[in-house]
Amino acid sequence: QLNSIYFKYKSKGVKLFGLNDIDTDSISREQLIPFLHKEDIKYPLVLIDKTISEKYKVRAYPTLYIINKNGEIEYSKLGFSENMEKEVDSILKKILK
Repeated sequence: QLNSIYFKYKSKGVKLFGLNDIDTDSISREQLIPFLHKEDIKYPLVLIDKTISEKYKVRAYPTLYIINKNGEIEYSKLGFSENMEKEVDSILKKILK
């Protein structure tokens, strides 16, 4: 679903990133690349420091945030949902008007 959202909105200026504070050591990074290929993840993945996850109060993975142009959180979702793409479409259509 995230790949679909990424390709649907990237031409509209929407940036989608996967943030990862877990696979930051060299052994984990080596295993990450095959995982990204296996799962066919097309959007950029950024390795981050845990302080960013703490700042945004990430308690579980995945956690989704939609942040507007002013840096404000417009939407957040904890965990996976079969309807995530529809939910994100709805929010992004409102923001991009």
